[in-house]
Amino acid sequence: GPIRGGTTVEVRGENFDAEGIICRFGGVTAARGMYVSSTLARCVSPTMPLGASFVEASSNGIDFSAERVPFEYTPMPIISSINPAFTSEQGGTKVTVTGSGFLPGEGLVCKLGPDVSIYAQFTSAREIVCVVPPHAPGNVSIAMSNNGLDFTTSYVSVVYVPQVSVATISPSLGPVSGGTHVAVGVSSSAMSLLTGCQFGGLSTVRATLRGGEVVCFSPQQAAGEVEISLVWSDNSVTQGSRPLIFKYFEMPRVGQLVPSGGPIRGGTTVEVRGENFDA
Repeated sequence: GPIRGGTTVEVRGENFDAEGIICRFGGVTAARGMYVSSTLARCVSPTMPLGASFVEASSNGIDFSAERVPFEYTPMPIISSINPAFTSEQGGTKVTVTGSGFLPGEGLVCKLGPDVSIYAQFTSAREIVCVVPPHAPGNVSIAMSNNGLDFTTSYVSVVYVPQVSVATISPSLGPVSGGTHVAVGVSSSAMSLLTGCQFGGLSTVRATLRGGEVVCFSPQQAAGEVEISLVWSDNSVTQGSRPLIFKYFEMPRVGQLVPSGGPIRGGTTVEVRGENFDA
């Protein structure tokens, strides 16, 4: 537990007395505990220096157990930032939490809001990863703990945004030279957080918001189909509720008209011969 103390420690053993239980930390500081059963008591850790310690139990405050069960005093972890800072209300996003004082173990957890705790993946003393659960749109605080009980007082917030529902993409094709004005119809209250469009997972262009549409100009790219994704202000990338397929084509070239003329009244069927015509 942290050096500041205050951790509720479950002490398991035998012959605990209902008349009272006293715990001693580090052979020095004793504190009255709470009797639960003859094999379980709870004690609150006092403030102690950093490092290894131990816990003993007593019924009279004089005679203590011979067993010295190890208890480690650790620094209180600190959270400095998270990435990404935005996630869909559907959850499932891997959020990297950066800070200091993180320790590996079964008690390593992230807490979202006041009461939702999830296990964290230890990466280093300065980084852990948590997969956030579903949540209604809005700001939700993230705290963390090394033991599942004592949580950081320094925390940051993750912003849950509504699931993006894509209605239209127009046009859905353009030349390989790029420059096509592509309007993506998006129904979402988080549109102000959108900063760009990504064509095929490689090229990202700036997005402009116009009414209910995100407008992007297609970048230069080879012929073929690509999927358009949406880029948020924290550089996270999401896809639409259905694939947004944009097709790049080679610009058609006209080489010959047969016939090359006709009456002014119109109605002449003209064969257009060339290359790069699209079916």
